[in-house]
Amino acid sequence: FPSGRIFTPASDELKRQLGDTFMDDFAANPFRDYLKTMVYYNTDPDDVTGRMEHAYQTLVEIEPLWQKFKKAEHQDSFEGLTFEDHVVHASQNGGITEEEAEVLIQYNAMRFDSLLTDVFDKHLSEAQERDNPHTLENAVNQLTNYAELKKEAKDKSSVSTDGEMPVTHE
Repeated sequence: FPSGRIFTPASDELKRQLGDTFMDDFAANPFRDYLKTMVYYNTDPDDVTGRMEHAYQTLVEIEPLWQKFKKAEHQDSFEGLTFEDHVVHASQNGGITEEEAEVLIQYNAMRFDSLLTDVFDKHLSEAQERDNPHTLENAVNQLTNYAELKKEAKDKSSVSTDGEMPVTHE
């Protein structure tokens, strides 16, 4: 403000504390309850404003599993390129159960859907269905053949380093 008081931006620590206050979801969060009285609020997963809150409430329920999985994912514990690949790898190697894998895939789809905006036809007169590739039904389509891709990359790198084509023996 050139002609008024000078303000400094909020520190990262203050922003983190405010975010934690918003996100605390213990039984009686007076700050969150107070904010809900001033806005339209619902948790209906089919409602445009309820999708985000529904996804958040689901995260609160599965947070220990989600944090455990994301920590392992961050440490490169899984093979694959997609979230779905990582979930399958974790379930096949005993990191999580099949039920937990299903919960993770369903939550990821819900999280993705909560970020989508409505899609309309070219005349903006009719809302169309939102496409979510991460639903449980579509998860299998998101899997990659990671072993094949890894082999192809290794073959390409050996070609570029040797300058010769790899020889195959029959």
